[in-house]
Amino acid sequence: MSRGLLFVSNIFAIIALFSLGTEVAMAQQELIGSTPGHNGGLYTLDRTTGDGLLIDYFNPNVPSMNGLAYDPIAEILYGVVPSANQLFSIDPTTAKITPIGQPGDLGTTDANGLAFDPTRGLLYATDNVTNRLYTVDATTGLGSPVGTIGGGFSHVEGLGFDAKNNTLYGLADGIAGNPIEYFGQIITIDTATGDAQALGGPLPSSERLWRGLTFDPVSNGLIACGGTLYWIDPDDGEASYIGGRYVQGLAVISDPLPLSLSLLLDIRPGSDDNPVNSKSNGALPVAIYGSEEIDVTEIDLATLMLEGMSLREKGNSGKLGSFEDINGDSILDLLLHFDLSELAFNASTDMYTLSGAMLDGMALEGFDSIRAVPYGKVFIDPDTLAASWGSDGGTIPEPASLALLAVGGLALIRRRK
Repeated sequence: MSRGLLFVSNIFAIIALFSLGTEVAMAQQELIGSTPGHNGGLYTLDRTTGDGLLIDYFNPNVPSMNGLAYDPIAEILYGVVPSANQLFSIDPTTAKITPIGQPGDLGTTDANGLAFDPTRGLLYATDNVTNRLYTVDATTGLGSPVGTIGGGFSHVEGLGFDAKNNTLYGLADGIAGNPIEYFGQIITIDTATGDAQALGGPLPSSERLWRGLTFDPVSNGLIACGGTLYWIDPDDGEASYIGGRYVQGLAVISDPLPLSLSLLLDIRPGSDDNPVNSKSNGALPVAIYGSEEIDVTEIDLATLMLEGMSLREKGNSGKLGSFEDINGDSILDLLLHFDLSELAFNASTDMYTLSGAMLDGMALEGFDSIRAVPYGKVFIDPDTLAASWGSDGGTIPEPASLALLAVGGLALIRRRK
């Protein structure tokens, strides 16, 4: 069975190397935090102990840098200043800040939480006064309200986004209508409406200042600050003490998104060399193998093309493909059939490309090799005497042709003797 690679390309992603600063060389996947106030600064943080190493202090004219978020595509660290309600970019190696837009452009009254969604290229922010979720244009710094954060939660001081599971988390530090009754609660937030639900129970009540939050791809969990750092299980909201210093903003300088994720594509599953009849009007079977990372049921079948061939419906069912475990790994695979009458053979290559998209718009690209079999011709291997021809809609030898094939085989046997 010949198998190629299927690529799932993020349409926002680019390949780039992270530029190292002259003062502090930032390692990829570095956890960083910001401390509030006029003497606030930017720190690298130890995930194990919570200990911080000062990168540098912010400009003393900045009252407080509360929320942090990192864009791994453009490799930009962002921050929000509540008193200015303005977005800033931050050099993570020097703590130098650059304003984006003008004061008030966020449209908030008291901006605190900040998170970046790399799959959509969007920043999210929260406003503690209006209790709203906002999207923010990272280029202009302009904010747009999404909706009021529901579920009875208020004072969402921190945000974190899990790109793998497409989930926005929040750290609520108050109850709607009663901002004095503080507590810590991890919530999940609907990015389309702002509605929120609690994840697990309240965070440890011994901490009174639940503020910063980020999703950490290294530990595959949330890191929150409640006076000191805690690791939060994203499945049940359970908190584990880390320690260290107090920070208001948290972010991870994460690796750039991969340009592609490789999976297995298989033309003519079960065949070693994938023979394809150059004049066939039949259907070409193609398998896309699923995995724990990619759910093949999320592929938009209507967008799939293989070297200009479109999908054929399965019988009279109207279905474009079937989901089954083809390779026996207990994970659903996708079996497709393409219309060979639409194929234009390319003599310069034996690699054929499949293209399309996932249901969420993410582009797909895959390839596998084929062996073109000329129409009506039969090939006999002189060593094994095995015969092959194009069988997908091609001419199948009639009895007379089979007789001639047998005669030819006998002649070869005599010659070999």
